[in-house]
Amino acid sequence: MINNVWAGHQLTTHRARDTILDSLAASESVRQAMDSLQTCKTLTYLFPTPENTIDSAQVSQALSSVNGYMSNEVISGSNERLIVCIYNISSQEQLIEDIQTTVKSNCGFEVFVQPGIANTSHATLIQVEGMTCNSCVKLIQSTLPTRDGVTGVKVSLVNKEAFVVYDSLKTNAKDISSDIYDMGFDTEIAAQFSSLSEPLQLPEGKSRLHYYIIVTM
Repeated sequence: MINNVWAGHQLTTHRARDTILDSLAASESVRQAMDSLQTCKTLTYLFPTPENTIDSAQVSQALSSVNGYMSNEVISGSNERLIVCIYNISSQEQLIEDIQTTVKSNCGFEVFVQPGIANTSHATLIQVEGMTCNSCVKLIQSTLPTRDGVTGVKVSLVNKEAFVVYDSLKTNAKDISSDIYDMGFDTEIAAQFSSLSEPLQLPEGKSRLHYYIIVTM
């Protein structure tokens, strides 16, 4: 009888030990998965056509449906075209693809996406006259990134504009506009945005763990 009690005690102890070890392994798995994520500030610029205007609620819903979404804020003075979002991500390339695909399918127009907005990131919208075909678009989009400090370029032939993200410590909107002019196009700076680095607040009571659990369920 004593042996049976001792055997039962050992079995219970082993099960408890295994349960603790399993819990520790699960916790370590979650920690490693969270470590692979990064909180990424992402710039999204919308390119609606004249026939397809912006529905801010629809755009917000599309952005919030992308995996890892945390918050977003429309930059003032951008006519609701420039939005800074925060996502928890493991791959910037996948995030870009997800946002582009989601906004295109839900809202019907192209977007420019740039993850990893830094404290010195600024942006400018430049009106470009004289573009006649996609070769003009490719010329601008391939040439501007060679300027030191330019980190992102999106040119719209339909809208006759170029949206450029740059490091304000290395270049400026006037010089970027001059570069496009030197390619043979008439240019005018339509807008400048310098508040891209202002921190967005997470919804109250939410943490990275909360969003990690939502995204991976």
